[in-house]
Amino acid sequence: MNHRKHKQQQNLKKSKKEIYKSYANDPLDTKCPYCGQSEKGCSFINSLSRAWIRGACAKKHNNIRLEPN
Repeated sequence: MNHRKHKQQQNLKKSKKEIYKSYANDPLDTKCPYCGQSEKGCSFINSLSRAWIRGACAKKHNNIRLEPN
């Protein structure tokens, strides 16, 4: 048990890593028209894989947009 407590104390002393944002290069004002979230795979389409993600989000939300165009 003492070894575990010692390791926990060592881990608390380590510096925290930065939070990884997988879609950090997206424009700031983009939001998904279906779920309304930003910094998600469905928020900005710049590749075929993200188009598939947007399609899955649309299917999940029954193709209902939050704001009409």
